[in-house]
Amino acid sequence: MSTYHIRPKFSSGAILRNEYLVALEQQSFDFPGLLFRGYGNGILSGCELSTTSDTIMMGPGVISYEGIFYGIHEPISVKYLPTDETRYLKLYVGTNEGNSTCIVRRFSLKLADRDTLGSGEFELCRFRLQPGAYLRCTYTDFRDRDTLYDTLNVIHSTYAAPEGNGLSPAITKAYAEEVLRIAEIPALDAAVCINWLMQQYALPAKVVLSYLNRCDCIDGETSDNQELYQGLLSRLEQLKEGGDMPQKKRRSGRRTIIVD
Repeated sequence: MSTYHIRPKFSSGAILRNEYLVALEQQSFDFPGLLFRGYGNGILSGCELSTTSDTIMMGPGVISYEGIFYGIHEPISVKYLPTDETRYLKLYVGTNEGNSTCIVRRFSLKLADRDTLGSGEFELCRFRLQPGAYLRCTYTDFRDRDTLYDTLNVIHSTYAAPEGNGLSPAITKAYAEEVLRIAEIPALDAAVCINWLMQQYALPAKVVLSYLNRCDCIDGETSDNQELYQGLLSRLEQLKEGGDMPQKKRRSGRRTIIVD
């Protein structure tokens, strides 16, 4: 049994037959699906957030939705107000507005009062802005990413990862950068953080969970972004305090009694 790879060649006067048009469609639109098979719904890359005095803007990026990958080529934005209440910024993926020859989907930003996600909805961030304050999207350190007031919190952002979702790459990279600034750290933490710095896409929740379990910084099994973040913060604090190897060897229970 065999298969073929067809790549049409374009030249003056050449006629593109139907099979070549089909091959062109596969190369243009289906190829990303082969690269990211098994990824969940959410942000695949890009879509960084920025703020002005009254606007939140999402930059260009790629969205994974129901096995199809959509490129957002232009920034989109939404206005906000200082309500002193927690607000949730969501990306809405519209239904197909096209026809039998074209797929057309609208992508828009909306602010909501609840974190519940419906079909075609992804969380981008959450914040609580006080009157007279400025909504910021920069952070002083890893802990600052969970600041309650006047700060974009992207811990709960919906990122596509193998077999589901994962933490934003900005979170895991920020953790890795801060850990690697510590003078002496265990070999496991160093290896993990160097690897995470090289990751372009979101890590599966189970990968972060496995690391935290080895460090004894999380209880049980979870894929909740907040719990994973808290586990990373706990490990970071241990390392800053001169934490030993993640799995310390227990002392033997035997005792020696010396009799004169």
